[in-house]
Amino acid sequence: MSFIPIKCRAYDMSVTPCLVDRWSEENNGIISRWKQNERSLEPNQDVQKRCYSESLKLHQKIQGIPAATERLKLEMTVSYNRFLFSLGFSISSEIEESLTHILLRALDAVGSQVPTSDPVMLWQVVLQTFGTSVFVPYVHKLLLIQWMLWLMQCQLDKILALLKQTNNKKELSAPVNLQTVIRNLALTMEEDSSLMVAMAAKDLKDLLHICTVIAQGVEQMNEEKYSEALEAFQEAKGHPSPRRLLAQIHTLTGQSFAKLAIQLQSDKSSSSASLVSPAMLLAGDQMTCISRVPSPSLILHSLARTCMLNSSISDGVEHYLDLLASLQSEGKELISTGDGTSFPRIPVVYLEAAFALFKAQKYRDALVICEEVITSTLDFIPERLLLDLPMAGLHLAGSTTVSPDSDIVLENVDFVLWAGAAHLLQAQAHWKLKDNKEAITNFTRAVNQLVKVFIKQKDWKQKTLGNTEAMVEKMLTLDAAKGQALAGRGLCFLEKGQLKEALRDLHLSLQICPGCKNTEMWLTEVFWRLDRKDEALVHWREAHNATNTPTSIKLPLYLQAWQDDTVFDFSDLKKKMEDFIQTRNVKKP
Repeated sequence: MSFIPIKCRAYDMSVTPCLVDRWSEENNGIISRWKQNERSLEPNQDVQKRCYSESLKLHQKIQGIPAATERLKLEMTVSYNRFLFSLGFSISSEIEESLTHILLRALDAVGSQVPTSDPVMLWQVVLQTFGTSVFVPYVHKLLLIQWMLWLMQCQLDKILALLKQTNNKKELSAPVNLQTVIRNLALTMEEDSSLMVAMAAKDLKDLLHICTVIAQGVEQMNEEKYSEALEAFQEAKGHPSPRRLLAQIHTLTGQSFAKLAIQLQSDKSSSSASLVSPAMLLAGDQMTCISRVPSPSLILHSLARTCMLNSSISDGVEHYLDLLASLQSEGKELISTGDGTSFPRIPVVYLEAAFALFKAQKYRDALVICEEVITSTLDFIPERLLLDLPMAGLHLAGSTTVSPDSDIVLENVDFVLWAGAAHLLQAQAHWKLKDNKEAITNFTRAVNQLVKVFIKQKDWKQKTLGNTEAMVEKMLTLDAAKGQALAGRGLCFLEKGQLKEALRDLHLSLQICPGCKNTEMWLTEVFWRLDRKDEALVHWREAHNATNTPTSIKLPLYLQAWQDDTVFDFSDLKKKMEDFIQTRNVKKP
């Protein structure tokens, strides 16, 4: 097909430049409102619908007059924006029909006629017609829309045919695959500063790139071409992508590996003559574990938790927020039973997210997340849980005695722990916000929740009757949380100068969780202010032999908000104690 040159039509005198400027301003106003909503902390979901309605009206006004080259940039830009906003409000066939209409108007504006309605042939004419003109960036934006529509319909062959046309050089070698074409794709992504767009063309192109490669990989998986699928997913992982999409890529990669493990395992030809085969050695639980493909939520949680453990706080926060959004979109209730997988219970995820926000110094956001846990667990918390281990039973108010390691007991202990930990995190957040009164209130609420579980025997940790590893771990975790809450309240009393109350709470904290460094340091300060300097010295020395993780178990992530030595400044106390020690050493006997 020969190249069709652009022929400018006579200027339409009925449409003044002033009107074109007004339409441009109207377009930019719509996009400005959209961008402002995107940047807000709580985006309004209705804004897209309003922007779609406004851009549709503008689009109709522009298309109410004959097409002309003087307005092509504006018309193509408004069309691009309208198509993006229409996602979710229009079916793809309607968008594609409108896209075809704008392409025909563009060709009509330059005097070109199209003898076919086939979309691939239509795009061939459009790309040839505008291939070297100033309209290329605008045409390529619409090409991205076509690419997007066909990707949504899984029409990968049409995408390949479309994208190959953007290469001016003739393909002389063997047919290339879609990944190669996309990798070598040269689209003009220049933006016009006078015409704003809802999504930068480069951002849309990058997203289409990675999603198309994923779609190609999924198609190869369906064809049992697992090695080719792995290659596609490995390429997809190399491109920047939203975290939820990254989780999907990892999931698909795992599925491909699992299928390839199974495919290789079932291949008997290579080992039929061997006495010992890989299939024999890798049978059983090992291969079963490989075949278990984690869910996107589980992968996202693993990423979030790993980031927090590696001190990548900002990344951890983003992963947790994406995970919470994913759980909410899936309609997961905050209080739900376990699903039998290694994914944690939903309240634990919320508490970990609150911990991440706390570490990121987003204390008010952490308060909101914790309140969700408190509200959701309110109706499930028993008035009191009294464990009587020698009798191998638990007394629940208004119920019969049950085994202390039964599911109902463990469940009730969890409810108490989650609510107590939520109050504890809220108290720590209020303390960081310099709100001592609210901090004391929430430390007290945490204590009141956590003491609802009580074991009669003081030496229960040494007893074996009625104990299981799960129960012991939960009780030790409860003690750790209780000790933190008492120590935190003691710190608040210390800051208020209520030394008697501070001394009481800090002593109680050490009784429950002996050997906590921070608690020993605060007790040192209390005794110093009470002018009981010898006792201050004892606790000062104890502090140097203590740690911030005194329990024999690994604390849950959400109970580690105050584990960092850098959280508290003990420099003044250190100077006082060192001077005091030096003075005692130089005294004569």
